[in-house]
Amino acid sequence: MAQERRILLVTGASRGIGRATALAAAEQHMDLVLVARGDADGLQATAEQARARGVRATTVLADLGLPTEIERVAAHVEREHGRLDALVNNAGIASRRGLVEVSLAEWQETLAVNLTGPFLLIRACLPLLQRGRDPAVVNVASIAGRIGGRVGPHYAASKGGLIALTKYLALRLREQGIRVNCVAPDLTDTDMPRRLGLVPEPHGGQPGLQLGRAEDVAEVIVFLCRPGNRFLTGECIHLTGGRQYYG
Repeated sequence: MAQERRILLVTGASRGIGRATALAAAEQHMDLVLVARGDADGLQATAEQARARGVRATTVLADLGLPTEIERVAAHVEREHGRLDALVNNAGIASRRGLVEVSLAEWQETLAVNLTGPFLLIRACLPLLQRGRDPAVVNVASIAGRIGGRVGPHYAASKGGLIALTKYLALRLREQGIRVNCVAPDLTDTDMPRRLGLVPEPHGGQPGLQLGRAEDVAEVIVFLCRPGNRFLTGECIHLTGGRQYYG
């Protein structure tokens, strides 16, 4: 009998790192639940490309800044699969504003989507993960959560909080067999940094360093979602292409 496929939920799946993660997971024969906020066409395109790789892919349009929408996503997974083996919290928003320029409303919205949303989604999906096979959670943070970055205080705070949440949950959920890790990419060549006008800076003259690709990040995320990494939890993996931020 063929082994039952792994069930993976990916948020922010309409483009960028989310789409690349979905397609990398499809290559590993994982069935998918794909979530995005407003880009229905992009989300369907991701689903169609995944299905072309021979896996099942369902979609949910949801605003993960709203608790009722998060509950709807969990209900969809319950209805379609009855369990969840891996959850990737990739959805995020950003605007390039400094300490004085960022409004309170923008601060609150950024934390609602980038930090509160993953917290609530993990909590809503906990019963599903408890039924999963070697369950795993991967949070997509950012190097900005460690060093501040160039986007803004609201973005840096949300991603720093996501790293701390990862470490907290890893300790609390390990007795249930649920692994929780995160990745913290450096600037990656996706729509978001292009929209924000961010460009790669020279990497201190170090040879061979390039702007990261969504596929580079996706390969690490899918590795963390795969079964068998029993002792790998509570880690934040920095994806910087060799650029050194720490002494």
